[in-house]
Amino acid sequence: MRVLPSALRHGITEQEIRAGLQVPMRRVALERDVLLVIGAGNAAELLEIVVADVEGDDPRVIHAMPWRPKFHRYL
Repeated sequence: MRVLPSALRHGITEQEIRAGLQVPMRRVALERDVLLVIGAGNAAELLEIVVADVEGDDPRVIHAMPWRPKFHRYL
């Protein structure tokens, strides 16, 4: 899975993103073929990670940042 530069804009590293994707706490379909993954990075900090084209030939991480309380309802 590719990690696009847009996913790194908030200071989350590719390594942290991959850690959060490996053992997700929650996966939520936001819209068709766009998935929100809530998972822990290397420092056990919760992350919100958005993956586009999940079921397609080119899934890619388009957004990642520290988890925000607005997504609390998904936990």
